[in-house]
Amino acid sequence: MTLSVEEANVQSPICPPEVPSQKACLEIVDRTGHTEVSWDPDDPEEVQAAQEAFGECLGKGYAAFSMQSDGKQGEQIRSFDPYAGRILMLPALVGG
Repeated sequence: MTLSVEEANVQSPICPPEVPSQKACLEIVDRTGHTEVSWDPDDPEEVQAAQEAFGECLGKGYAAFSMQSDGKQGEQIRSFDPYAGRILMLPALVGG
């Protein structure tokens, strides 16, 4: 399923300061740059849209990391956590 910009609440730049602090952010990094999906953990529709984007990325082989608020360290996760705050999705590295 492909989400429209409005459905995915796409923001730019990465988790911008204008996103309210109660919003969580999913950052999807790929060869074209990045996409952000923000959601309110207490809004079921926004959580569902973010969870679908998370699942699509995992299905494409992306790795997910729940990032600490300082952005310097993260922990790999394998399931969506609507209260994670910030999730970074990175594509698998291709060797050559």
